Amino acid sequence: MLHLFKKVYVATDNIIDVGVDRVVVSFEHGHDTLEDMKKVMGGELIAFAQDWSKLIGSKNTTFMDTADIFDKLGDHCDATGKRVVIYCDNKALCTIMALWFKTIFKKTNKAAAVDLLESMIFKYKVFNRGRFSSNNGNTDVEHEIDISNFGKIFEGAQKPSAEKRKKFLDENKGSLSLEPVLATYLSSGKMKKELKGIIKILVKKDLEKYLYELKEIFFAHILTQRFTKDLNLEKVYDFTNYDEILKDKSEFPSLFLNEKIWKTPYMNVASSGKNINFHAITKSDIKSFAKWNKISGQHWNEESIYEFIKSDVSKLDFIECITSVEMSDKQLNMILETEATYEHAAGSFFSIDLETVNSYFVQSLLDAYLAEDKKFTDQYAIM
Repeated sequence: MLHLFKKVYVATDNIIDVGVDRVVVSFEHGHDTLEDMKKVMGGELIAFAQDWSKLIGSKNTTFMDTADIFDKLGDHCDATGKRVVIYCDNKALCTIMALWFKTIFKKTNKAAAVDLLESMIFKYKVFNRGRFSSNNGNTDVEHEIDISNFGKIFEGAQKPSAEKRKKFLDENKGSLSLEPVLATYLSSGKMKKELKGIIKILVKKDLEKYLYELKEIFFAHILTQRFTKDLNLEKVYDFTNYDEILKDKSEFPSLFLNEKIWKTPYMNVASSGKNINFHAITKSDIKSFAKWNKISGQHWNEESIYEFIKSDVSKLDFIECITSVEMSDKQLNMILETEATYEHAAGSFFSIDLETVNSYFVQSLLDAYLAEDKKFTDQYAIM
């Protein structure tokens, strides 16, 4: 899926999840759902058509114009708290992305727009496509998205009026995808506040992922005695008493089972929600996490990635970025520098597996910034 803003996404019509709220614009699938099927579906079919021309353009269509599409879908996300997916065939996907680019970018051109969409589709195919074909019987993971006509469609797409564009951006600039906001900041220094807010969410999710990886090592190796002998646990655990680790009050069980930090003592999926209470993590806890990294790295080479090449920067240093009331300029610069230099494993806050982030685009923006290639960042700026 391709993220636009808030919880609004665009996806191919190859696999349509009827459990999510959706718009379907597809020659093959752009039809209403049978009434009996609606009763058992978890998601709402907001709008459908075989072509965008049947959905946009007058008082008699679902959407008055381009701005109305994004306004209404954003409002739907706000009202329901749910994501909305715009499922498209090849032509419809090129059309909605052309309209989106014309809406958010101040002065992008056809070549830049084509490059961007190509990178988005490639990232989707490589990292995200397989996630949506595992439990529905559709094994056609080789389905290709044809965007060969995007350049022509982009040239013919209408830009919203300056007034409508300004209104949309004023209302939604804090909920856009990272990349255009980052491009704007790197280009002109504008949208710093919005960039901090977006990065704070991404950093939180990445730190959750990181801490759960450490916790996974803890639970996976309760019985690995060549490892646990260095942990100073209260007892030796084997197949008869492993569950008693939950009551162990020594340093590392106390760290990974701390109910003030963890929503549940067990494993969970990293998110931007409340699985981990970062405000409850103390300086002592951070020292224990660092100590855990060192011990596990001594036992398994692959775990040594949690010890960082650049000793003055650790991923644990970034906890303060999300616990502070407002991210400081120094913290923002530290995050961007960490990402831009690729010097150690801490540089992954715009992780490749995040649906909302095109990591190839982020890397290109940071590379251009370091090379002082203002032309590149300018063409993807919002203002």
